[in-house]
Amino acid sequence: MSTIKQLNKRNNLKPFRRCEIRRRLNDGTGNYETDWTDITSYIKSFGTLSLSLDTETIGVFTQSSMTLIGDNMNSAFADPSDNKSLFYTFLTRYKTLFRIKIGLYDTDGITVIPTNGSVFYGILSGDVNLTENEATLNIISTAFCLQEQSASNLTLLATDTASGIISKIFQIQDSGGNNVFDRFITGTSIATTTTAYVDVTGGSNLLSQSCLDIINRLCLVEDKCAFIDGNGSFYFRAKTSGTDIAWKFIGAGAYDEEYGVNIASIKNSNYIWSKIYNQVVIEHTDGSYVTASSTWEKGDSSSPDKYGEKKLNISEYWLGTDGATALAGSLYTNYYLPKREVIISSSTFNPELKLLDRASVTYYGDISSNEAGIWDTTCWGGTELWEDGIGLWAENKGGIYLNNVSMNIIGINFDLDNFVNEFHLREV
Repeated sequence: MSTIKQLNKRNNLKPFRRCEIRRRLNDGTGNYETDWTDITSYIKSFGTLSLSLDTETIGVFTQSSMTLIGDNMNSAFADPSDNKSLFYTFLTRYKTLFRIKIGLYDTDGITVIPTNGSVFYGILSGDVNLTENEATLNIISTAFCLQEQSASNLTLLATDTASGIISKIFQIQDSGGNNVFDRFITGTSIATTTTAYVDVTGGSNLLSQSCLDIINRLCLVEDKCAFIDGNGSFYFRAKTSGTDIAWKFIGAGAYDEEYGVNIASIKNSNYIWSKIYNQVVIEHTDGSYVTASSTWEKGDSSSPDKYGEKKLNISEYWLGTDGATALAGSLYTNYYLPKREVIISSSTFNPELKLLDRASVTYYGDISSNEAGIWDTTCWGGTELWEDGIGLWAENKGGIYLNNVSMNIIGINFDLDNFVNEFHLREV
């Protein structure tokens, strides 16, 4: 049996896709059916699956989503009252669970690697747009359920930390004593934090905020991230990764015996000034602030001298003075200097790659160009091959030099129709 690395190196990739659903039972239990139903044959277009953290603005997380186009010629996606519908006899189409699996076929054309390549776990939300021939299905992360649920049921204490508050969120129950989220979230992994939110308030003071609002505000102050993985588990964790390299992205001018060449093009490679914050100000009570910054003067080559004063303003009234001081210092340390970010288009088709995995990027070479091949990556099935059968490079080289740069994956776009994928990485 081949490995996913070996299959990605081949010059003829054979991608696998599967779409599965679990429907809501109409038996008064509020539960889902036990087994997953494969509806791949009803899907005309998978579109692009977007997975990301706070790739645009620090502390602002975009939840994963995708739009599927279904075949509605025989009313497969009609209302449950239609006996031709896939949802006939079930409660409703709304909040149907969706799971997307991807992988690569092994050399036998039958075995799929990996065996459980689940990359997305979401729910059907919004209106289903039906025409005579097609159904447009908007699928979003199950974090949507956290956005729907009011935080007013939380009972919070002055000793609560961020991790403690988030743990309490996942213990919220309905009026019948049933856990609110366990139907939608398969598990949790909540990193332990130590700063107490001594001025925290709960109950009716949180009527205007959702559970996801609370999680996002804690992510901003603690500089953590929150997301749902491909198996439906919730993560609250640091934005750093381990030291092990999960994947190598190899591009123009380079070659790797294990990975070959897998970068089609680099869409951006630069030090990002818009994410510099060299003055962090946290308002912890009305009119009371703590600041983390450095003194500077013209010509001292400090962050403010080079980039100007870049202020990050946070209002978090749950923090006392000590907590605000500690967290402001941590945010300043993490963001007072720019870090390189790279956005690459790649032939890499690997469901095992996850947000915050560590990867290395190598890309350099003299300016040159070969004829483009299928996927703009290699000459698939052509005659222009390396000695070991790996396709030659098929795009321009030059202008960017990256030599084994260690980076975290902070965004992934899987194009599940054309199989050209995009990875957004940030320097460690």
